[in-house]
Parts: sequence; structure tokens; C-alpha cells
Amino acid sequence: MYKSIMKPELPDALNTLSENAENPKSEIDEPLKPEDNSSSSKEKQSKPRKRIKYRISKILSWAVYHLNEFDRKLTAFASNENPDGVESMTATDKADNVKPYIDYLLWAAKEPGITNIALTGPYGSGKSSIIKTFQRLHREFRYLNVSLAKFDAAYKENPNWRDEVEISILQQFFYHVKAKKIPDSRFKRIRKTTVWEKIIGTVFLVMISLSGYLLYNPGFLKNLPGDWITNQTDYILLGSFGIIIILSSLLVYRFYRNLLKLQIGKFSLDGSIELNKISDTSIFNKHLDEIIYFFNSTPYNIVVIEDIDRINDPDIFVKFREVNFLINNSKEIGREIKFLYALRDGMFKDDERTKFFDFIVPVIPVANATNSVDKLLSKLPDEKVDKVFLQNASLYIDDMRLLINIVNEYLLYKKMIGAKLDQRKLLAMIIYKNLNPEEFEKLHEHGNGEINRLFTMKSTFVKTALSELDKKINETTDEIGRLEGLIPANLEQLRMLYIYKIFEKLPTNHSPNISLLSNIDTEELIEQVRSSKTIQSRVLVGYSYQINDIKIDWSKI
Repeated sequence: MYKSIMKPELPDALNTLSENAENPKSEIDEPLKPEDNSSSSKEKQSKPRKRIKYRISKILSWAVYHLNEFDRKLTAFASNENPDGVESMTATDKADNVKPYIDYLLWAAKEPGITNIALTGPYGSGKSSIIKTFQRLHREFRYLNVSLAKFDAAYKENPNWRDEVEISILQQFFYHVKAKKIPDSRFKRIRKTTVWEKIIGTVFLVMISLSGYLLYNPGFLKNLPGDWITNQTDYILLGSFGIIIILSSLLVYRFYRNLLKLQIGKFSLDGSIELNKISDTSIFNKHLDEIIYFFNSTPYNIVVIEDIDRINDPDIFVKFREVNFLINNSKEIGREIKFLYALRDGMFKDDERTKFFDFIVPVIPVANATNSVDKLLSKLPDEKVDKVFLQNASLYIDDMRLLINIVNEYLLYKKMIGAKLDQRKLLAMIIYKNLNPEEFEKLHEHGNGEINRLFTMKSTFVKTALSELDKKINETTDEIGRLEGLIPANLEQLRMLYIYKIFEKLPTNHSPNISLLSNIDTEELIEQVRSSKTIQSRVLVGYSYQINDIKIDWSKI
């Protein structure tokens, strides 16, 4: 719509005239047609209205944008309604239950001699939230935040990966502050020129040009009308000379400072650094004077370095410790600069980390596989999902950010499509989506992905399961037949089985008393053993048998 307003099409009549101009014969060959005066008049009336609507729309868009910016700066969007109580996965500056960490960090930040502080914990343990909360509560310090999130182990395939890491840190140092804060830095970057700077520069240029012309042609003043200008010629020329001297001095000063900056390379718009001379020395070492100048010109006293553990190279800390040592031993800075690192515990082996850091604050994870079920229950109090399912699913959730995203997506899916679905199955699918996003995406592609493959192979799985069941049924049937063969056929066989088990309880070298067995039947023998809990046995001693009463525990028969 806007394009048609900004570039309106020519009326048909004008188009006809332009065509006739190019082809004069058409005006003779074709008969004249009466113009539709009513349609052309309506079109002429509608164009001013469209222009007015367009201008009003632009003004309203401008007003809404600036009111929105005013609301952001003044209230931070305090009226922003949160749908369904969703949460952000970014670090917060209002973390709960972090007072012990804050106290430890505050002590280390104020303690002289502690310049390398480590905040250690696994991914998703809340290290960034602790740091942001500390920065909010203790504004007496000046913080410089550095993040190396874009680097990972794959960067180490590049032989110059260390230079890239150090360049990234320098970029974040110098781009964090305005250029006017570090005017003598030899790193050049594009700076936006304000309207007032353009006006002042134009005025200076006009003044120096006019002053130079007056000094070159002083007779110009005598030709101007008015006696006052003619009488003040000497003063005007003297003022012009002073203006030229002052402005020329400023130009020479700026030129001299820019000339010094040209000795090293520059920061380009895309953030890269161009160096005038290739060297094998470290980027930090090469530009150490720039780093010293940076901290000398800025008030920062705590440098927060996050995500450095993604590089998975402990040697990088050697360089950071070296830079920290050089900064704190510089007489130009005159204050202590502390480096605060947020990293995981597994970065170092054995006792290596105690050699790099002066103080270490361990962080207990907010969410892990053992307590994530409680976090889920607290964030989904009104959902009809049984706790047993959540306990099983929570074993795979060990990151607070992952848990928050699962809850956010579940609430959105439920509102859009899941009102009538089984909430347990919906939540299971959302958990699967977060744990295996690539496989979840393949669900939309027919025939691709593990889930689709499992459903396709359902008949095969059923046949295999039925075959296994048939095999177990046959084995069980055979076992039942075997056990049925062991069942005594009558009461006498059962008694003989009891007698056999009783005889098994006799000690070694002992045998039943045959004379006893010949005088009683099996039923009497069993009753006698049950009542007396003993049985007579004989054992060969020398050349004769000795009769003994052996105790029998009937409960073990």
C-alpha cells in the first residue's frame, strides 16, 4: 500500500498522452473516446486522502515507538502481562537462595591479593544468575563482562584459534565503552557522528574559511556598507587571525593524535582486527599497552569472564593469569583488577585448578536428575500428571534452563492443541522434543525418524513379542509337566519322601536304626520324629554300633 502511495501510477489519460507522443499516428488512426470525468475526479480526490492517512500513520508509528522506548527506560515494561506464568531461560539478577555465594564473592572481591576468582559448577547450575545478582546487589564495583559463548572445541581445529579467542576478548573490551572514553587508543572503529558535531564542524569550517579570506583580502571589509565595520577593521582582522590560530591548533592536535593511531591496525565494522605486521607473539602481549591504557582510562575493577570452559583448554587460563598479573603490577593503573571466571568443575584434572585461582566458589546445581521432579511439580501444580511419570521422566532432566523450556512449551502446546489430549502423553512428547529436537522434527516427515520407524515396524515387533511369548509358554508347560511328575502318587509315597528328607538330616557316617524301622510303620515313624524331634541313629565305633538320638528340626524338613 505504501509503495503505491509513495510512487503513484500515472492516470490513464497521461499514459495515453505519453503513448501518443511516442507514436503520433495512433492519435490519427484511433477515434477519440470521451473521458470519464466522474472516475478521474474521484481518483484525484482519493489521492490527497491517501497521502493524509499515510502521514498520520507515520506520525502515529513514530509516537508509539518513542512511547514504547520511554516505557522501557522508565518502568522496564512493568505492565507487560505474563501469559500462563512462563519463565525466561536467561540468567536473572534476582536469583533465590544464593546469599552464601554472594557473601563469598563479596569477601573475595574486597580481599587484597585475591585477583583470580573462580565460580565453578556444571552447565545450568545458575552461575550466570549468581553473577548477575551479585552485580545488582553490589554496585560499588565496576564490572566488565566478557563472554566466549561462540567458541567451542571445534575452534581448536584452526591453528590460530588462540589468536581468535584473544581478539574476541579485545573486541569486547574496547567495544564495551564509548570511543570518547578511550580517545588515545590506536584501535580505530567507526563512530557515529551526531547532528551537533556536524553543525559544530560546519561552523568551524565556515569560520576558518571566512577568517582566511578576510586576512587574504582585507579590503573586502572597506567595501561593506556601514561605518562601524570600517572602523573596526583592525579588530576584525585580529580576531580572524586568532580564530585561524586556535582552529589550526585544534586540527593539528587531532591530526597528530590520529597519526599515532595509524601505527597499529584497526577494528573494522565486522569486529576483525587488521595488524600491520604478522608476528608469532600473543595478541595479548602485542597489545598489552592498549590493555593497560584501557583499564587506566576506565573505572572497571572486576572483569567477569563466562563460557571460557567451552574451549576445553586449561592452558588458556595461563594467559589470563599472566595478563591479570601484568595489569595489577602496572603503576599506571593504581588499583586492583580482579578476574571472575564462571566455568565447570571438569575443566581441570586433580589439583590443577588450585594452581590457577586464588579463590574458588563451588555452585550446587539448582536442578538435577534427583530434584527436577520437585521443580516440575512446583511449576505444574494444576496439571493432571501423575508423580510416578514425572519421577521417571525427571531422570533425563538435569538442567534448569531445559526444565523451564519444557514447562513453557508444554503450556503453549496445551493451550493450542492439547486441551483434550492426555496431559501425560503431551508432556512426554514435549520432554522428548527437548531431549531429541532433531528426531522430533522428523516426525513431520513421513517415514523418517526413529518414532516413525518404530511405528512402521510395529507388526515386526508384535510378531517377535508373540514368538517370545510362545517360547516362554512352551518352556513353562514343559516345566509344569516335569514338576507334576514329582508329585507323589499316594499318601505312602509322600510319607516315604518325608522319611527320605529326615534321613538326609543325619550326620555323616550315621545311619538309621534298622531295628527301629522294622518294628514301626512309616506313619508312626513320622509322628514319632515330629513329637520327639529326634530320631535314633547308629554309628560304627570299633567293632560294634553305637545308638544315638539325633535332634531334628521339623520346620526344615
